[in-house]
Amino acid sequence: MGKGKLLVLEGAKGYPGESCLRSISELISKNHPREEYLFLKEPYLSNNEDKKKFDEIIAFMRENPYKSGERCLKYFTENRKKHNDFISSKLNAGENIILDRYWHSNFAFQGTQGIPLEEIARLNEGLQFPDLTLIFENSQMNNNRYSKDNFSREGNWGLELSFMEKVEARYRSLGFILRRLIKDYSVKYIVADRGEECLREQMEPLIKRIL
Repeated sequence: MGKGKLLVLEGAKGYPGESCLRSISELISKNHPREEYLFLKEPYLSNNEDKKKFDEIIAFMRENPYKSGERCLKYFTENRKKHNDFISSKLNAGENIILDRYWHSNFAFQGTQGIPLEEIARLNEGLQFPDLTLIFENSQMNNNRYSKDNFSREGNWGLELSFMEKVEARYRSLGFILRRLIKDYSVKYIVADRGEECLREQMEPLIKRIL
C-alpha cells in the first residue's frame, strides 16, 4: 500500500461549507470506493481546555486583529505541530486525510495581521505538504463579496469588514505566494456558490489526479 494523500480545504469564513464537504465525500465514494479517508479539522480541540484556549484566541483577535498576529500564529502553529506525528502516521499507513484548514490560513489571516510571510513559513517548517489544496471562493470574490449590506460580523468570527476583505485578497494571491516562498504547488481555486453540480465538475478531475 502506498502513502496516503493529504487534501486540504481552505477559504475565508464560510468556506468550505457543508455542500463542499458533501460533494467531496460523494466524489471519493463514487470514483474510489475502496479508498479510506479520515476527516480532520483545525484547530484540533480534543478537550474543554483546548476549546477554551481557542475561544480566548478568537476573542483576542476580535478585540484588535492587527495587534494579535504573533499570539494567533503561535497558537495555531503549536496546535498543528502537536498533531503532525499523528497525521504522518496515518498517511504512511496509506490512509487519506481531508483536512479543513492548514497553514494556508496562517498566510491569509496572520499575513493580514502583519506577520511577515517568511516568519509564517519558518514556524510551519517540517510539516506535511498537501497533495492538493482546494481554496473555495465566491464567484463575486473579485468584485468584493463583502459589502455593508450583506456582511455579518457574527458570521465572520466577529471580525470587521475591512479586515475580512484583506483576508480574501490574501487568499486570492496564495497560489503564487506559496509556490515562490515554500514550493507548495498544491493550490487550486474552486468557485463554491454555483451549486453542487458545478462544485463536482470542478473538483472531480483534481481529486482523480491525486487518488
